[in-house]
Amino acid sequence: MNVIVSTTIGVLDGMQIRTNHNQKQALRRLNMVKKETIALPSREKMGREDLLNVSSETIRGLQTRLAVERFREREGDSTKLQYLRVLIAAMQTHNAILRDSELEEMKLRIASLEAACEANR
Repeated sequence: MNVIVSTTIGVLDGMQIRTNHNQKQALRRLNMVKKETIALPSREKMGREDLLNVSSETIRGLQTRLAVERFREREGDSTKLQYLRVLIAAMQTHNAILRDSELEEMKLRIASLEAACEANR
């Protein structure tokens, strides 16, 4: 989906977004396209891959927002930043829980391997 006109304002998944509208309208269009492409995981437990995908999309969104010649603050930016901070804190907490559960699983596996080795002696 390339709209060929004047200025490239961002790249979304390898696709250049071009527009002849002013930059503010162009960024709104880019954000609308971004919202349509972000697929949130189902209600199943999120794994490391899901967390990585959410983190990657967050970083891409921030990079796109910052990749303009002249950054201008928009209405709602401070609210969005607050939600991003909460999202990052939630992802860090979730990752810590995943790490702890994986460590517990590895401890159980090691214990069963040690028990099997003891039984073979």
